[in-house]
Amino acid sequence: MDIIYKYRIHIVVALIFVLVIIGLFNLSAKAGNRPTYQDVTSSDILNGTYQVWQGEVSANFKNGKAEDKTAHISSSIDQSALGDINGDKIRDGLAIITTARGDSMDELFVIFKQNNILQTKALDIPLTKGNTVRNIRKVTINQDRTIDLELDILAPNDPHCCASLHGIHRYKFQNNQLVLIK
Repeated sequence: MDIIYKYRIHIVVALIFVLVIIGLFNLSAKAGNRPTYQDVTSSDILNGTYQVWQGEVSANFKNGKAEDKTAHISSSIDQSALGDINGDKIRDGLAIITTARGDSMDELFVIFKQNNILQTKALDIPLTKGNTVRNIRKVTINQDRTIDLELDILAPNDPHCCASLHGIHRYKFQNNQLVLIK
């Protein structure tokens, strides 16, 4: 007992040192489990896999084109944009994909790269009540992280072929979805 009493300061310091080392090890292990994000490139966008036709068909794109003879679809990336849309200082991507299957459908996808794996997600485009998107002509990511979409919009009484409303709508990307600003 006299030895423990005599070296009690040394024992306490050694215990604190061991606990600090264990704590640092646990912190670095937890940090290793966090997802890391990388910049998206044009090549990533043109050669990604997307769930097109409202999620019905998985399309593997090569150089901006995809075909699925079984599902009778043909898809192309008509336009894309690169920029930071969520404020993490990492370049994200947006792509306009047109898929033909008898009729045609434009869809807007957001693209992230997490742990070197491309993540793609179709986005709904909110509009004023009663209107629907017929064509997405252009997408732009602005310096202030807003997103401009040039759209052809079907008003409630428009025939499916002929959109009567045209214009640029501005959005913010919040909580993994587009929010209409103007």
